[in-house]
Amino acid sequence: MRRLTGLLFLSLYALTFTECHQALKLPLLFEHYEHHASTMNITFVEFLIMHYETDIAHDNDDTDNDEDMQLPFKTCDHSQILTSLALVSQRITLKEPTPLTASPQVSFYQPISPSLLSHDIFQPPKA
Repeated sequence: MRRLTGLLFLSLYALTFTECHQALKLPLLFEHYEHHASTMNITFVEFLIMHYETDIAHDNDDTDNDEDMQLPFKTCDHSQILTSLALVSQRITLKEPTPLTASPQVSFYQPISPSLLSHDIFQPPKA
């Protein structure tokens, strides 16, 4: 039972969060090939080249562009959402912060009096 549940969740994850859901569109690919094979007489490899290689696809006059865009792996229409869950096994307890001890403050600041700056070169012009 655990194995079946694991496979179920793995399949659900692969189809939801990756581009594996495009594989569900494979029957459309074969139906579209049968349509082209009946009208154009082409092989499956030529069909894949015509629909998945960009240079050749633009050269052909393919009028069923809407159906072509329905084929698997033609568009990247899936965005990924990442989620995470953290389970904590231990209870977190907060402790009271320890008070900081007051230390004497030493200041090296010495005020400068304006009379000491009289020799400075940036003085206003004297009349």
